[in-house]
Amino acid sequence: MFFGRIAMGLYVHTYLDKQKEDFIMSDARIQQFSEKLKALSHPQRLSIVEGLMQQPSNVTSIQQHLGIPQPSVSAHLAKLKNAGIIQGQRQGQEISYSLVDEDTRNLLNLMH
Repeated sequence: MFFGRIAMGLYVHTYLDKQKEDFIMSDARIQQFSEKLKALSHPQRLSIVEGLMQQPSNVTSIQQHLGIPQPSVSAHLAKLKNAGIIQGQRQGQEISYSLVDEDTRNLLNLMH
């Protein structure tokens, strides 16, 4: 009985240590996630990403939807792209942007 409790205690301790390791993010992962949150912190960028969750879009359609100047849309897209949240794919003369970051998709799904 006594040894059973020790074995159970060691198992629980080992299990909790493993859970703690799984829970704690590395410094690099924290930095990366922080950069993504910064990129999402602007209302227009958040709106862009929400739209890209539904379907890929080009600068013109994003501009028409948001009603802001094209240079502003391009600047927002550059920040989102640099943060690794979106990706652009050239299709002829246009670039179609889409959401590629699953962390961001999961975060926004939690908000709905």
